[in-house]
Amino acid sequence: MADFRNRLAALSRRERDVVQLLLRGGSNKEIAAALGIGLPTVTKHRSSLLRKLQVRNVFELISVMARNDSAEPGYDSQRRSFAPQLATARWPPDGLPRSFGASSSRKPPSAGADN
Repeated sequence: MADFRNRLAALSRRERDVVQLLLRGGSNKEIAAALGIGLPTVTKHRSSLLRKLQVRNVFELISVMARNDSAEPGYDSQRRSFAPQLATARWPPDGLPRSFGASSSRKPPSAGADN
């Protein structure tokens, strides 16, 4: 666990921002909008943080974070999210766009509808 803490400590502030938003289910596009940065920049941060944390993808990141829930101050293993006090003043959770993390919640067309 200490090794994982050291790897987390090696992340830049922006990489930590991206990790938090990834763990909340944000897509690269949603993270870019929430942080006010470009999509290529999000991709670069995401690649860098995965390399630094020695994980292959976001699924493995979530798994490692869950196993090491005490490694990140404020990470609540029951809710699988960060406590509100970790949100910065620049982008509090309440200030995220309504569509943030909701890309999979689209309703299917109703049966019998004329389209």
